[in-house]
Parts: sequence; structure tokens; C-alpha cells
Amino acid sequence: MQKPIKIIPVLKLGLKVSVIIGVIFFFLQMSGEVKAAVSHLKTKSVLSVEPDSSVSSAIKIAKNAGSLLFPLSVERFYAKNGNKLVWIAPEKIKTHNWDAMLLLDCVIQYGLVPADYHPTELTYNQLHLLVEHPEKVTNSQQAAYDILLTDAMITLINNLHFGKLNVNYPPEKLDAGNFEGCHADIELANALNQQDFIRTVESLQPKTKAYTNLQYHMHLLTGVYTGDNYELSETDVKKMAINMERLRWAVNDQEIYIAVNIPSFTLEFHRPDMVYQFRILAGKPVTPTPSFASAIGSIQVSKGWNTSSRRIYFTFYNREGIYLGNTPDQLSFRKEDRAVSNGTLNVEQAQKLAGLLLTNDGNLKSVPLITKALKKNESQTFILKKKIPFEVTYITCAVDEGTLVIYNDIYQLDQNLEMKLYNVTNSLALDLNTKNK
Repeated sequence: MQKPIKIIPVLKLGLKVSVIIGVIFFFLQMSGEVKAAVSHLKTKSVLSVEPDSSVSSAIKIAKNAGSLLFPLSVERFYAKNGNKLVWIAPEKIKTHNWDAMLLLDCVIQYGLVPADYHPTELTYNQLHLLVEHPEKVTNSQQAAYDILLTDAMITLINNLHFGKLNVNYPPEKLDAGNFEGCHADIELANALNQQDFIRTVESLQPKTKAYTNLQYHMHLLTGVYTGDNYELSETDVKKMAINMERLRWAVNDQEIYIAVNIPSFTLEFHRPDMVYQFRILAGKPVTPTPSFASAIGSIQVSKGWNTSSRRIYFTFYNREGIYLGNTPDQLSFRKEDRAVSNGTLNVEQAQKLAGLLLTNDGNLKSVPLITKALKKNESQTFILKKKIPFEVTYITCAVDEGTLVIYNDIYQLDQNLEMKLYNVTNSLALDLNTKNK
């Protein structure tokens, strides 16, 4: 007997078919949406990773080519911000790119040399193109410009703070970052977050009066007066530049310190309210007094050469064996050229200086004891509770009440430093370049 045919209602069949078709359509739609979502995520991932890969690749290429002056510092800088562009970044309202270019364009006002900061690659025309027409340049071109500008700014910060030729802080040490003090990559990141980028960078320069006076005078000569038919002396500019470099090597950043400058034959005791100046005798050209930094820890009175001349020493450590004290040769203090010693430093009015140091140390009661020891020809030592920073410098020019004062280059050290600062390899080229200016 034939089984009856089970008749399914059309409505139910249509409903099941509709459900099946709906399920199929749902999964097809979901599949499309998933694909679209995955595609979107991939695109987003590429967009977020691309700057990273471009910057990383640009740094690697530049390092291999030897194009970066401070490659490790540049790597650290970008690693801390996620390897993102910092100068060529259209999503940022303020990138300080024009401020950075302006600083690099005016490095001569800081006694530095434009050739040291990638001038060929970092041009205003290129920056205009990158910022105003980013669609016309590749990501790699943007990254290459970005890291070179970063490298130039790191170099500038190092040169402003430490100097270009500081033997105690050579580029290798600064780039490694294994020291205490000013780290250019960190300071640059800080400056980028400040409203006044230029002033923040400028604040990293030395703050001594000798330096700020020279820097301001250099600014006037090379920036302000250039459009006023002012006759600029290239010799004076270079003289100021090499001495600004030397002043960047100075380590004293205290309010109270003693500074001896050999070319001017002066000792200055700096206090917040007063600067006391004394004449000194320094080493002859055949026995030059070296530049160094130390700290005076005591004053010693010893038995002298005869009944009318007692000995006062200001003791400090130095490897060269240089000491500071008085001398029976008082007539030499009246000479203009006081490079007369065997390398030691003699100071006029040593007893007055000793009294000032003891008073500064809060030991006023010991001041008359110096006079007593000298009269009785006795030996006595006065230990300072707080050592006084002491530095011997070789500065051949200074600005005094707006006037540039040139001192005699008694040890003939200026030319060699000028050649190194201006990247000149022989003195003849240096002389010709100066004469042609």
C-alpha cells in the first residue's frame, strides 16, 4: 500500500524557506561585514604602523649612511614618543618646526657654525613642500626630513650647553647618555611641549655674566646691526665665538665662586651681591698656566722667605701642581703683561682675599688670626666649612659696558681653536677666509 504523501502547508514551507534564506543571508552579510571590519582594521593598523616603520627605517638608513651626528640620542628621542613624526605632523596644531628652523638659521648669533646642522638638507623650500603639500611627498621623505631636523636640534642643544669641542663632554659621551646633567633628547622633548620653544632652548646656555654679555653683543653684531650699514668685523665675530665656546666649558654654575682668567690677569671672587677683583701673575708662555677647575678648601699661613714677606696659600687639588698664593714680587703687579711666573698663580692683596673667604664662610673671628700669624711668622691653617669653587680659564675677550675688550692671546691658543670651531684644516685657509670677508 502506498504511503500517503505528507502535505506540508504552503505557509509553513514558505516560512521555513524564508528562515533558511534569512539565515543564509545573515551569515553572508556577517561574512561581508567581518571582511569589511578586518579590512578596516588592517587599514587602520597600516596607518598607525606606517609612521613607525617609516621613522624606524629612516633612522636605520641614516645611521648606516653616517648622516646623523647623534644617532643614539635620535633613537632614544623617537622611541619615547612611539616613533612618530614630531615636525612634519599635520594632525598637530603646533609642531614648532618653523621655530626650530629659525634657530638653525641664526646659529651664528650663538657663536656657532651653520655648516654643523644639515643646512643642505634642511631648507625652507623643502619644509614648505612637506607641510603645505604632503600629498606630493612620500612618507619616507617626511621621515627623513623629520629625523634630520631632530638631529640638528639635538646637536644645537649639546653645542649651546656643553660646547662643540668640550674635551670633558665629547659627542660620543653625550650621545651615549651615560652622564648626569643636560640630556639633549630629553631637553628637546621638553621644549616641544612649551609655548615658547625658542626661549626654552636658549635657556640651556651658560648663565654667567661673561657669557651672556658676549652672546648679547654677538646677537647685536650679527643680527640687529646687519641691516644698518654696520661694518661687521669678521675677526671680532670669530674672537667672540671661540670665547663663547670656552665659556661653555666652564663648570661653575654656583652663585659664589672664584674665577681666574689668564689673558686678563685677573681673579674675581663672585658673590650674589658683589664681585671682588684682584690682579694676578700667571705663567710665562714657556711655562703656561693650564686651565682647570677645582675648589679651595683651606687657607694656609706659613713661615715666609724673610721678616717682611710671609706666605699665604689657598689650597685646592689639581693634577698639574699649580698653587695660588702671594709673592714678594709686588712690582710685577704694576705691569700690563703679568705672564711672569713658572706656571703658578700669585694674587695681589692675598690677605684681603683670605679675609673675604673666611667672612663668607661665617668665620669672621679668624680674620684677625691671619694678621697675628703673619706678624709672628707662625704657621696656621684655616679650614673652610664649605669649599669655594675655583676655576682657571683662558678667555681672550669680554664685553665691558657694551664695548668689546680684546686681551692678548699670550699662549697663542686662539687660532687652533678657531680652526676647529670653523672646521678649517689649515691656517692659510683660515687667514684667506678672514681677509675675503
